[in-house]
Amino acid sequence: MLCKGKDKYSVEWSLKSTTAPSGDFYDGCFFTDALIKGEFTDEYKEWFKRYDYNPSEEDMKIIKSDLDFFGANLYRGFYVEKTAHGMKRKPIAPNEMLTAMDWQITPEAVKYLAKYYYERYKLPIIITENGIALTEWKTLNGDIPDDMRIDYMKRHIANMKEIAEKYHVKGYFYWSFMDNFEWSLGYSKRFGLVYVDYDTLERIPKKSAYWYKKVIESNGEEL
Repeated sequence: MLCKGKDKYSVEWSLKSTTAPSGDFYDGCFFTDALIKGEFTDEYKEWFKRYDYNPSEEDMKIIKSDLDFFGANLYRGFYVEKTAHGMKRKPIAPNEMLTAMDWQITPEAVKYLAKYYYERYKLPIIITENGIALTEWKTLNGDIPDDMRIDYMKRHIANMKEIAEKYHVKGYFYWSFMDNFEWSLGYSKRFGLVYVDYDTLERIPKKSAYWYKKVIESNGEEL
């Protein structure tokens, strides 16, 4: 999912668009609008007509839910630019910081996500997933010094704290606790705070696990 944030950003997994889902600006709000607001925008209604979908008022009353917070997963954003053919995603530059997934590192996207969703739904926001895959292994000393993961979390949590009071961001969860099976990529990508040796099944807390423990204990004050 993608969404334009102001005029230069788009945010993956939780996004805004004023058009129907398509191309670089796929929008998942037709799910959440129904759940939270019990209605669809006029743009979505026009899009639905193409597929002969006309939800009734009775359906919308059933779908609408009373939620306590809005949970959003955020891993990266994209820079976008205005072109003669409309807004387009900018290509990744050779000097960009990238994860092991070849994803850009864009912690500022947290601010656009919080602003957009809070203004849209007026619900407290929780970052339910945020994480990074790195190329890493157990050193000869037996530890995993994943400093880039710590840096990634620091950047995102700092941006979240900066925007939290204005847009009521209540919490943050890192993904994931342990290295795990990553969809079609299997065990080749490591997102965990705890290293899993897939030969012996040994679990080894990474440097980031000890750092994150202090962050949790201080409620985000100690970064």
